Amino acid sequence: MKKLTWSILLLLSTFQVKAQAYLGVGSSNYAGALGNIVNPASFVDGRQKMDLALPALNFFTYQNFGYFNADAMRTEQGNGGYWWAKSFTDTAILNSWAYPSSTFIDRLIVHNYDASSAGVLGANINFRLDLFNLAFHVGEKRAIGIYANLRSITNVDNMDPKLAVLSEEGLEYPALWNTQLNEELVNVDHMTWSEIGFNYSQVLIDNKEHFLKIGVSPKVLLGFASAYVHTKDFSYNLINEDTSQYLAGTFDYGYSKEVGDFISDGVDGLINSNNIGSYLKPGSIGFGLDVGAVYEWRPNYAKYKYDMDGKTDLWMRNENKYKARVGFSILDMGAMKFTKGGLSRNFVVNSSSLFDLHRFESSTDLETFDMVIDSLINESSAANNGEWVSLQDPAQTYRMRTPTAMSLQLDYHLWSYFYVNATAMVNMIPKNKDTKVNVASQFSLTPSFDSPYFGLYFPIAFNKYSGLRTGLATRIGPVILGMNDMNLLRAKGEISGIDFYAGLHLPILYHRVKDKDKDKVSDKMDECKTVPGTWAFLGCPDTDGDGIPDSDDV
Repeated sequence: MKKLTWSILLLLSTFQVKAQAYLGVGSSNYAGALGNIVNPASFVDGRQKMDLALPALNFFTYQNFGYFNADAMRTEQGNGGYWWAKSFTDTAILNSWAYPSSTFIDRLIVHNYDASSAGVLGANINFRLDLFNLAFHVGEKRAIGIYANLRSITNVDNMDPKLAVLSEEGLEYPALWNTQLNEELVNVDHMTWSEIGFNYSQVLIDNKEHFLKIGVSPKVLLGFASAYVHTKDFSYNLINEDTSQYLAGTFDYGYSKEVGDFISDGVDGLINSNNIGSYLKPGSIGFGLDVGAVYEWRPNYAKYKYDMDGKTDLWMRNENKYKARVGFSILDMGAMKFTKGGLSRNFVVNSSSLFDLHRFESSTDLETFDMVIDSLINESSAANNGEWVSLQDPAQTYRMRTPTAMSLQLDYHLWSYFYVNATAMVNMIPKNKDTKVNVASQFSLTPSFDSPYFGLYFPIAFNKYSGLRTGLATRIGPVILGMNDMNLLRAKGEISGIDFYAGLHLPILYHRVKDKDKDKVSDKMDECKTVPGTWAFLGCPDTDGDGIPDSDDV
């Protein structure tokens, strides 16, 4: 059992060689093209004629297995402790808290679980690199865009704390021996892929007080690598760390050919390969879709209307007009088909006899793990005992789902440049699906100061991996920066992950439009003021309506 458990967990470590993307800035009225990531209807009728987001990076990783105790780090440093830079760069300070390394985990890494803990453990690692994201208006009521990005997600879901304890202790934990342990589901999933997409959004309803716009983003998906481990009704009973007396469950695991090739060649093989470009080519193609809608309530719409050049009832494009805004979107619908690497077995175990766990001693990588499983299935088949039975799909491919999520966004205009936003991001893929990646369901509340050239955002977010956390983000001209965990920013408290982003974008904003006729009247009034007594001769305006252009009209 020891080797079986660690062989399953080995898959996760091999793979690792949105929550909402750009939390805070992504819900801004000046998010521009990046706003389409949260809702594809975001850009149209926005404050920008055009926006080009240049490389922008968003990295999110959280887990609920434990946390790093930054307060303990500072205590060991003395003098109140130091921030990250000095903690890691000053050799004397680093030695004061990080060494001896053998006790580092015991002193500074705190577990959130033990053998009696309730609930389940998990982790979510989410990487997003937006290579470019361009959006622009093609009229008052339509906008289009094009974008390309690189994404990677790794999930660990539904791990029982008892299994985590046994894994950590190498199964040498007598308190959990001679006890039947049941795991409903354990999922480990990974996928790395790229998206090339098109965005279209338009105003659907505009009756002044009530305003509705919609958007859609179809995209081509290019898959680079994927893998999954999925167990169902997994039960086991250990006599000791070397032997099980009961082992049952359904196991599905698979990995793409690209993962298998990389494991076979190794890092040295990759570096020394004369055909390194083959590792960078996508091995899968698919299609995806984002859809969304945004409703705005504009009770004071008359303040944002004007007439000019014979046209009436025009909107001020530079102004935010709503008192309340509601957005709804479904994101990342789609899938890709990968070619299987190795055996990628689906099998059932139902063994109530003693089983020597040393059978997995040789399982040091995916390939040897495949070989052990294959030999067990063949032996069981030859003995006709039904203990290890293959459920292998004869197909050479499998379908990997993208992280479909539903999002609801609520935004309220408090006063002037002050707003508050609430956004919910909910995973829509059932946990019993075996070939998928998912986002962490999350709720966030973000008070903000949001002006055309500067924004300051204070997101407060909760998800099942990170718990409650507070962050800080800003938009300064073309620069966006965000760190959505103040403990990490301050190097204090409990740190269970990282959530940060940084990027550049080049917006072209709408500006207040001046009425040419009104400007001419204003210039004429200035001329009349400088030449008193010649109102009629100069053709000065009769602004008071008495029929006589005179000084009373100034």
